Amino acid sequence: MGKNNKIKKFFKRYYQIMLLVFVMLFSVMAVAGNVLRNEKLIDNTKKDSSSSTVTDTMKDSSIKELDINSSLVRQLYSIAYDNRYGLKDSFIYPDMDKIIIGEMEFSNKMRLVLSNLENNKYTSSDCNTNLGNTYRYNNKTYTCKVSSKGRIDAQTILDKYRDLYGNTDNFDTSVPIVEDGLLNNIYLYGIDKKTNQASYYLYQKKEEVVNQYNYTRKITSAISNKDKIIIVENVVAVASNGENSEENIRYTFNKNNDDTYTYYSREKIK
Repeated sequence: MGKNNKIKKFFKRYYQIMLLVFVMLFSVMAVAGNVLRNEKLIDNTKKDSSSSTVTDTMKDSSIKELDINSSLVRQLYSIAYDNRYGLKDSFIYPDMDKIIIGEMEFSNKMRLVLSNLENNKYTSSDCNTNLGNTYRYNNKTYTCKVSSKGRIDAQTILDKYRDLYGNTDNFDTSVPIVEDGLLNNIYLYGIDKKTNQASYYLYQKKEEVVNQYNYTRKITSAISNKDKIIIVENVVAVASNGENSEENIRYTFNKNNDDTYTYYSREKIK
């Protein structure tokens, strides 16, 4: 009996030891599993973070350099730049560091309209208008000019205005369109006495001459940024007496839903 009791105690102790070993092994395996899971979670988090970084980089890549000689860049630039007609400063745009094109005075808007008009939109004029042969403007006397380019159909002006500004709200036919900075040439709204057709007629005053400037202008950069195209122009003006000036101008165009662009702003770069 004593021998049997010893054997029972032996196996009981054996089973207790084996159970303890099993519990310890299970605990170690559980800890190891948690470590592996945590490492995998950290790894996935790193991957997600890396993916987010890539996405942010892709967003930044929405800024793209454009070929300054591309047809799109040249077309947009031709809308914005102004021929200063020998003057140092622009006569189309007001003297401001930044201009929102749609917020310009009506007279400035009309100057930009005229500068964007194609040559074939001008027709001959015999000055047979209800305005008469002479017209007083800005305390000067202007005379109607019989010319092969002395008349512009009023609808042509209206259409170009709509192209540039999106609508013809507050369009005012009483405002003369100034063609040059010295106010030598203006176009006035009138009616042809024979045809009853509405047109803008060329009137001129005695020409004034001032110190003339020659220009060197070039596009220095053009970028696409999401829904905008930004063009930078460098202009150097050199006078006949040697005086010169230089400025850099930023033109911004906003993309429309139909993939066309609207001229939005002009800004001097300081």
